[in-house]
Amino acid sequence: MTYAFSLDASACSGCKACQAACKDKNHLPLGVLWRRVYEVSGGEWEQTGQAWSNTVFAYNLSLSCNHCVHPKCAGVCPVDAYTVRADGLVLLDSSKCIGCGYCAWACPYGAPQYDEAAGTMTKCNFCDDNLDLGLPPACVSACPMRVLDYVEVEKDLFNHAIGNLIDNALKYTAKGSVLVIADYALHNGKNWVIIKVQDTGIGIAKDDQKKIFEAFRQVSEGYSRNFEGCGLGLTITQKIVDIFRGEISIESEPTKGSTFSIWLPLIS
Repeated sequence: MTYAFSLDASACSGCKACQAACKDKNHLPLGVLWRRVYEVSGGEWEQTGQAWSNTVFAYNLSLSCNHCVHPKCAGVCPVDAYTVRADGLVLLDSSKCIGCGYCAWACPYGAPQYDEAAGTMTKCNFCDDNLDLGLPPACVSACPMRVLDYVEVEKDLFNHAIGNLIDNALKYTAKGSVLVIADYALHNGKNWVIIKVQDTGIGIAKDDQKKIFEAFRQVSEGYSRNFEGCGLGLTITQKIVDIFRGEISIESEPTKGSTFSIWLPLIS
């Protein structure tokens, strides 16, 4: 399971209650905002003949740390002050931080914020203390429109990934068998659970094996005319595996079948 924020921008009023609640709960100093509300607006008036019309638009965005699957901030930190919890939360240990600012440069969302008084970086922690007590983050609780929320990515999402692989195996196997195998391995110092979907179907040429994870691509142009589908199943599966910080691999030969393997880190 991992956590993520969700926002219905179409109904956000821009009141900044979430921003204020975050600042209040975490006792943030002047100039440091872990959650920020922005108004996005544009458009203009246009004349068509004697009539005037406008293309004016405006909406609000409430942004904080996205607790990325592959956090760039953690990757560039020279003192390993960042950790990623089993539930996906990206946390910063300020006691290790030297205030170099590398994480702020690497983050495309402006999530890490420099505390000038402390001389260290700070960032959203998803109110992990609240979560541990079964409570929502402060920003979510404060939203009067109930458009800011948080979600838990549950096992159903992983089941969807496995289902995509099984559906593909059945679709491309006219005769023979489809097997689903669960295994366990120690690899690169980590314990992994391995789920394999093995078929005796048409197989995939080596040159096509990377392409099939691209959106709207199937095994090959020739096969795509013979089998239904829009070519999104493996793209979605790849993204789901990324959420769980896993890996997906393929072994295949034309006419000899394919084996898709999903590797997931085992959390004790």
